[in-house]
Amino acid sequence: MFAKIYKNLKIYTGRHETPSLPLYKYLEEKMPKINSWVVGLSILFSQIIICSPNFALERKPIIFAGDKNLPPIEYLQDGKPTGMFNELLQELSKVMGRRIEHQLGVWKESQKKVLNGEADALTVFGNTEERRKLYDFTESIFPMEFTLFVQSDNLLIHTINDLKDKRVGVTQGGFPKQFLTPKKQIHIVFIENYLEGFRLLLSGKIDAVAANKWVGAYTLQQEGIKGIMLIQKPFTISYAPMAVKKGNLKLRNELNEGIRRLKKAGTVDEIARRWSSQEIVYMTKKKIRIFLIFVGLAIIVIVLFIFIL
Repeated sequence: MFAKIYKNLKIYTGRHETPSLPLYKYLEEKMPKINSWVVGLSILFSQIIICSPNFALERKPIIFAGDKNLPPIEYLQDGKPTGMFNELLQELSKVMGRRIEHQLGVWKESQKKVLNGEADALTVFGNTEERRKLYDFTESIFPMEFTLFVQSDNLLIHTINDLKDKRVGVTQGGFPKQFLTPKKQIHIVFIENYLEGFRLLLSGKIDAVAANKWVGAYTLQQEGIKGIMLIQKPFTISYAPMAVKKGNLKLRNELNEGIRRLKKAGTVDEIARRWSSQEIVYMTKKKIRIFLIFVGLAIIVIVLFIFIL
């Protein structure tokens, strides 16, 4: 019936007329080409839609887990994440075309969240051999200095070589724990956060706190804590990257691409410059000694000047 109805039907394509041909036979001949065009156009349009910003932002957000006790790098203010790294994640979201959620909590628990699949990535996470067994790391972003904090009248501790048989406070999920644990002669004492560590230090229950230099100094200033000073020379510097669960290379590569774009645009340097204005210029032992010498000399000069007059 189909052949009879369309027996004399002519098919036109463009300006050229094909010879009289039953439609079903014409379609049989042309269908492979038609199918290839349909598939190709479908792929093209799907890629255009997926790459559009509105579509990208509708995809599942990337959940970053971080440390609520790391001001001014990342911390909670009125219950909301803020800090230098929070600003970086906002810019990263724009260049990736992906929504990003920044969740802050206890640092050790945040690390477990990524391993358990409750979060996708960690924020400021030092790259160590032990951690590489569980995580894949992105390119580095901001340099982090780690140093020792001691009581102001303690003149015996200058480097980590002076920590033999000493009690040193470290946070459980922090980089100093990873760095100092292999040194068996150091007695590691776990602290919940730097504030607790500084209180234990002042009470004499520990001999030093190993901490992020910037964060430790910031905490001392914000809390108005006196009687503690930092060792000027850091015992190590870590160029902190982000991290994903081992094997999640797709996300790691996406993050790396976003980081590269931010670096190329100068955004990373601009964020670091803006937040570095909040860095604390904290007096070290050496600076205090030099300051006291100058004060002493100034007093002597003033006294001599008065007597001469």
